[in-house]
Amino acid sequence: MFSNSQNLVEGYSKLCRWDCDWYTHIIEHGYRSTIPPTPQNPDLSNVAFFPGYPVIAGVIKNVFNLSTQTALLLVAQIACWGFWTYVFLFFQRWRISDKLALCGAIAILVHPAAFYLVAGYSESLFLMMLLGFLYWTASKKRVAWILAATHGFVMTATRVVGLPIAIYPLFHFWLFAKDRKAKPFRFWQKSSKYLLVSAVSILGSLLFFAFCYFKFGAWNFYMQTQAIGWGVKPNYLAIFKPESYFAFLDPKILNLPGVINAISVPFALISFFIVFLLERKAVPFLTEGSWKQRAEFYVSGWLMFYLSACGMSSISMTSMIRYTFCVHVVLVIATIHLISRTQFYRLFDQKWIVFLLLLMATPSFLLQMKFVGMFTNMEWVA
Repeated sequence: MFSNSQNLVEGYSKLCRWDCDWYTHIIEHGYRSTIPPTPQNPDLSNVAFFPGYPVIAGVIKNVFNLSTQTALLLVAQIACWGFWTYVFLFFQRWRISDKLALCGAIAILVHPAAFYLVAGYSESLFLMMLLGFLYWTASKKRVAWILAATHGFVMTATRVVGLPIAIYPLFHFWLFAKDRKAKPFRFWQKSSKYLLVSAVSILGSLLFFAFCYFKFGAWNFYMQTQAIGWGVKPNYLAIFKPESYFAFLDPKILNLPGVINAISVPFALISFFIVFLLERKAVPFLTEGSWKQRAEFYVSGWLMFYLSACGMSSISMTSMIRYTFCVHVVLVIATIHLISRTQFYRLFDQKWIVFLLLLMATPSFLLQMKFVGMFTNMEWVA
């Protein structure tokens, strides 16, 4: 429909573009590189991508005898189903009404980068594992810690930004512990389960770094490839510099996708500010719970935003529309929970609220359709 293709199969295959081609090369040829890495040449250097997504797709390819690109798209779309499953599991856990849950789903879907959930990128797999990691970390079921650790392991094996988020279970335990001051020894003894979840989760990234060390002689060979191949040189003070939020004015950005990537950074920061104000203003109206129940989304959202913005600051915020989509998702979920716990919740029982949301979402939805067209016609600069 949006790929200008008469053939459905051909149109479907166009969802595998750009990064998907790199993942295809990794599955078919394994990780390879010159030393030092060669700029953006998959036949010479392809260590700029984490292994979680291509490894799972490679297994699916071999088990079901599929083409590489079909396996990559299948994994992304199964992960998309898993992502939405966890979104609605959170809503179910919080007893969110159907109408408010619909509002949350629409708010996620209308983001311009939402179509990446079904494209040959790692967005859907990472988000599924992130939400699963957070969901099971907060669960009291006996097998929850095993499921949390499994999701965390795949999460950190899929994207480097998952590495600091893997520490969250310890923060979660500290946040909700009642005896951390009265009985410090007992407190740390009880934290062993959460410590184990974090330790197993971190292994996803650490094993990839170990692989890079033994094969290429440097544990940070991924970072080296990113720097040489794509010019990604993180500046961890970038978010404190005004130019990071006005990169869309850079004369080097001459196309619409580049401008949208850059402008998504100040928009994401504004989103954090709005949520902060909502938290402040909602305190007198809360009917139950507190900000602690949403802390997991705020912490993971901020870590994703901070690391992505600092990393992409050296290349005019390229790809930030994708990275801020992940931030957008967790902020939407947290906001739905906040709204459901205030006295304003009754407003969402009115049908016109859903209609108004659809009306307000139309411009963003149309922009998303434009992006899908550019992506499938090889005009998109990811």
